[in-house]
Amino acid sequence: MFNLFSRSDVAIDLGTARTKIYLKGKGVLMDEPTIVAINTRSDQIIAIGESALKMEGKSPAHIMVTRPINSGIVTDFEIAERMVKNLLDRLFQTTFYGVRPRIITNVPLDVTEVEKKSLEDIMWQVGAKKVYLIERPIAAAIGCSLPIQDACASLIVEMGAGLTEIAVISLSGIVSWRSLKFGGESLDFSIINYIREKYGLLLGKRTAEDLKIKIGSAIADKPIEMRVKGRDLQSGLPKEIKVSNEEIKETIIGPLKNIVENIRETIEQTPPELVSDIYERGMVISGGPALLPGLVKFLEKEIKIPIHLAHEPGQSVIHGLGMVLEDFNNLKDVVIPLTDE
Repeated sequence: MFNLFSRSDVAIDLGTARTKIYLKGKGVLMDEPTIVAINTRSDQIIAIGESALKMEGKSPAHIMVTRPINSGIVTDFEIAERMVKNLLDRLFQTTFYGVRPRIITNVPLDVTEVEKKSLEDIMWQVGAKKVYLIERPIAAAIGCSLPIQDACASLIVEMGAGLTEIAVISLSGIVSWRSLKFGGESLDFSIINYIREKYGLLLGKRTAEDLKIKIGSAIADKPIEMRVKGRDLQSGLPKEIKVSNEEIKETIIGPLKNIVENIRETIEQTPPELVSDIYERGMVISGGPALLPGLVKFLEKEIKIPIHLAHEPGQSVIHGLGMVLEDFNNLKDVVIPLTDE
């Protein structure tokens, strides 16, 4: 059957931490941090993605380094639009003249009509011929090859940098769900607050993230320590301390238990016939924070069902969007209406 999408059409995952672009027939060709550096004197974008990330926390007053997406929602329309336009121009190696792609993108489950309209408008403004929206957990489930079209339950927890969404899916639709304004960045801020309160030391965001990645774990099996540098809040001078993995675990365990409670509530709201599927088939976790060491074991202990880690957790959503792009005729039922439809 004819697929209406052409070779210039794209899927875009506009995430809190990273923006990924999938080109039909080619795969994921762009994966950049969702961050922009702007010279406020000239109003010119001077860096996007990795190059802008290197400037974060190190720029002079006239260089504004900003993240236009927060918890999966557009918080700065103009900058987000300029960023997407720039990335698409780089992708097509043109100023976009004559190229009007169809664009598939995703929205959070608890998005408001105003927030959804903002995302749609960005896609129209960058030159989209047609815009298609898919709910984020649906895209992640497709990317994890879950049988979402079948009359059985697929339970997925999609963990992003600023958003965690829990969904039970059956027959291409969401049966029960929870959406939390919590993600990998929330763990970073928990670490920053803990170090400040216990040691009187102020850490940068990237240092806290480095701590989480290197010694963070939901289950601290063996003692590990790491040295970190920050600013002493009393003297204002640089200071170095040692932090253990047990301390990091105690810092992040509270937020993780909040996710567990919301998973339980989601299952409680699910019809009994689908619950039996969940206990038999288990749950899939995806998203970058799903790679936290010990998380699978922690969730299995708390929820007492099988937990499966996605093959490429950080790519699940963009892979799912890409699969819809490639096989639209078979998967078009997952597309949700635009605000003006």
